[in-house]
Amino acid sequence: MSKKTPKTTAMNYSKAKTPKLAFIVTALLMLQSIVALSQTNIQLDLYKPGTEIAKLKFSSADTKEPVLISVKNADGITLFSEKSKAEQYKKLISFTKLSEGTYFIDMEDSKGVVRKVLVKGENGLTIEKENYYFRNLITLKENDKKLLVKFNSNLNQPVTIRIMDNEGRILHEMSDITANSHTSLYNLSMLLHGTYNISLVSGDYVSSRTIQL
Repeated sequence: MSKKTPKTTAMNYSKAKTPKLAFIVTALLMLQSIVALSQTNIQLDLYKPGTEIAKLKFSSADTKEPVLISVKNADGITLFSEKSKAEQYKKLISFTKLSEGTYFIDMEDSKGVVRKVLVKGENGLTIEKENYYFRNLITLKENDKKLLVKFNSNLNQPVTIRIMDNEGRILHEMSDITANSHTSLYNLSMLLHGTYNISLVSGDYVSSRTIQL
């Protein structure tokens, strides 16, 4: 994938003047703790050698929130999904009635998604060794209205950061971010009091948070 220079755009409210967001700093960081979490707490194996049943096991105790588990095909169609609040999650997932192809098992919470890839072929079901992940942090410092947005990803897809008002109008957008690790800090002190939405988009994955100024 050829790398592109990130683009930053801002949109005004019709003819009314809207203060531009102050983009304070952009830096590349390696978020080692997030990467380690994504790679170590998930186990995906065949239930038994030669079967087309996968055994999924992971710990969600560190998230303290429900985790959405879903199985998707290569077209992004969800074949199975459920939420779990259990500290230890275990599930047997059968692929015996599914056609040959590539399938994804996603484990998603408000901080991102971790993806495992399985391929069903002539010789049965195989599991790729590498985890794919998109982990993020969106937080507002209420005392000075500074918004911190950072992510760590190996999805090999560009990421878009988007800030919108409560009517869906885009106040700021940075697109085509191809770095695996990225941090941005924004000054929102010039915005009016109200509700705003911050979203991170990478392929078919979207992580959003609503903040109140």
